[in-house]
Amino acid sequence: MERVHGTMVRAAIFLFLMAVPVMFFLCLPRAEAAEFAGAWKYREGGAFDSTDAQVLQEAWLESAMRGDAAWTSYGFPDHPRLSSSSVRDIWVTVRLRPDWPEKNVLLFSLAEQSIRVWLDHQLIYSYGSLADASHAGGSRWHMIVLPELQREVQLTFRLHANDVWQLGYFNRMQIDTEAAQLRAIYLNDLPYLVSLPVALVLLLLMMGYYVKRIAWRRLCAAICAFLVFFILWLICAMNMKYIFFDAPAFWWYMMTGLEYLFPIAANWILYELLERYLKPWAMGVIASYAALFFMAVAGELLGFSGMERLMPVYYILLLLAEPVAFIMVLTSAYGGNPYSRAVLIPMIGITALGALDALSWYFYLFSWSSFVSSLGIYFFALFMLGMLHEQFTMEKRVSQRAIALREKREKVEAQAILGPLTGCYNRARMENLRERAIFQSEQRGLPMGMMILDIDHFKRFNDNYGHEMGDVVLRGFAEVIRENILPEMILIRWGGEEFVVFCPACPLFTTAAFAEVVRGRVMSAVLCEKQQVTCSIGITLWQGEEDTAAEMFQRADQALYRAKESGRNRIAVEL
Repeated sequence: MERVHGTMVRAAIFLFLMAVPVMFFLCLPRAEAAEFAGAWKYREGGAFDSTDAQVLQEAWLESAMRGDAAWTSYGFPDHPRLSSSSVRDIWVTVRLRPDWPEKNVLLFSLAEQSIRVWLDHQLIYSYGSLADASHAGGSRWHMIVLPELQREVQLTFRLHANDVWQLGYFNRMQIDTEAAQLRAIYLNDLPYLVSLPVALVLLLLMMGYYVKRIAWRRLCAAICAFLVFFILWLICAMNMKYIFFDAPAFWWYMMTGLEYLFPIAANWILYELLERYLKPWAMGVIASYAALFFMAVAGELLGFSGMERLMPVYYILLLLAEPVAFIMVLTSAYGGNPYSRAVLIPMIGITALGALDALSWYFYLFSWSSFVSSLGIYFFALFMLGMLHEQFTMEKRVSQRAIALREKREKVEAQAILGPLTGCYNRARMENLRERAIFQSEQRGLPMGMMILDIDHFKRFNDNYGHEMGDVVLRGFAEVIRENILPEMILIRWGGEEFVVFCPACPLFTTAAFAEVVRGRVMSAVLCEKQQVTCSIGITLWQGEEDTAAEMFQRADQALYRAKESGRNRIAVEL
């Protein structure tokens, strides 16, 4: 029942955490292409030689304005149908009418494409190199302030991309006021903004565990590495990053490198969670991703665009390796590993979000300009919540076992110190208890009294009524003493029917008064229904540092002897 309740609580928290980012994502602006829908035209080519580039460029712009047959029509926002996978340059054109004078800002999103934009023959915007667009900054918003339109004009784009699947594809295209466009950019970054604080909180939490918990350090290190990569990736995915550092090549290398490192960090976490017999398989998965990463870096350093060219291999490896990782986790969870159970659902959720991004960004099935993978941090938070819950549960069990062991040890120690029959201290503790009583007396500047109490004719109780009655008398006698002395006074069973009481900070008259009270209460108590119980008491005082324990006991014993010789049921003093 407790496990079911814990699962329900985690599920409720997860649904709450997911509600806000999902609502934000659902509210993201969709492609507002009403101004551009309809007949667009495109034309392949455009890699002009430097000697006649300007002339040919002007000729192509004039051709676009005339609507020559060299331009092929297509329905925007669909992708132009290119003739070959070797095409790297394309021109796209559309007529722009002055129907909305208040909307003077053009906003569109491109991925890995360099661009030039003209209004009729006037160049109004350029970004990247038309010779190489491989590092044009990943997906990026482009915002252009248009001049006031007095008539219908021709809007023409020249695009260059090293990836034919990206060429000519506008992820979003809209024209509106500047405020509306800035809001659109902000909303595009909103999934990253709502995910970033969660990732930072989780990172700080794991760093705290890394510092404080030795047993968890390897797992915490793996989780921290994953979260650091995720936070950096969120920053790379944001469009706002260009406000602070407009370096497309840097961001491209950073984001692509992190994509290669993600599965290494994720499977490192799984490696730390899995049982020993599954670890070699997990290490094989990690090694395959690491080998691909080093090959991509080496290819990049050698000038072969390794990171970009090996991306198809990366996705093939994901399709092959991640099912293996999932089977390992499933096997571990089926074997009873609670941490593997905690990672199952998050693993499925993060994989599903990654698949949606792949369908959007590489197969163009969705018109999203944000990575929904950023919301995977909430699935990761669910995993950490389950992991922490399991850890706290385990610590609670360990703590309960420790408490039980401590109580058992204390009970054993108490049994070794306290007599099981009377509950009094044993004779073995006599010297330590005497020193404690002396210290308390010196602190208060008063003498320390000592009593030896002996049950009169105790042997008769055993002989006449049996040893069980003798035990009853002993327990009752000890209880009467305990009830009639001060809490700081120390009761010790000396042996047989003899008991010792140390009286810290008690002058002679005080010790004698307590002795008299105890003697009277023993005599009046019904400790044995068949015979009255009385006791004799010998009293002495500690005489200073030179007074040994043996000397004190000798004086107290002499006083007890005199009390018995005087007829018993009496008190005697020896100083």
